[in-house]
Amino acid sequence: MKFDPELMRSLLLDTEEIPAGQAAGGFTYKDRDQAEVYRHAQILIDESFIEGKYANGSKGFPAAFHIIDLTYRGHQFLANARNDTLWKKALTSIRNTGKTMSIAVIEAVLVKLAAG
Repeated sequence: MKFDPELMRSLLLDTEEIPAGQAAGGFTYKDRDQAEVYRHAQILIDESFIEGKYANGSKGFPAAFHIIDLTYRGHQFLANARNDTLWKKALTSIRNTGKTMSIAVIEAVLVKLAAG
């Protein structure tokens, strides 16, 4: 599976919409395999963008997830990633430099662009 920044952003935006005191899981996205969505949720939980838990299936891959909320880091990231213009500019910048499209690189480029 390839890491997909757009799916990551969608998961973060949807997590932000969860009402306080509630939890969610099983987000679905058009043209997205559920295993891909689960794996991206796992990455966001492991990287401390989302507070939640995931369960691995019999083959060791995520088979379900339970999201509680964004972490402070997730809120900070989304403060910059929410802006469509800034988001597209960051991804284009990363692609043009040939850097790896990782969460850390995206986060750093967004912070730099947001600072002006």
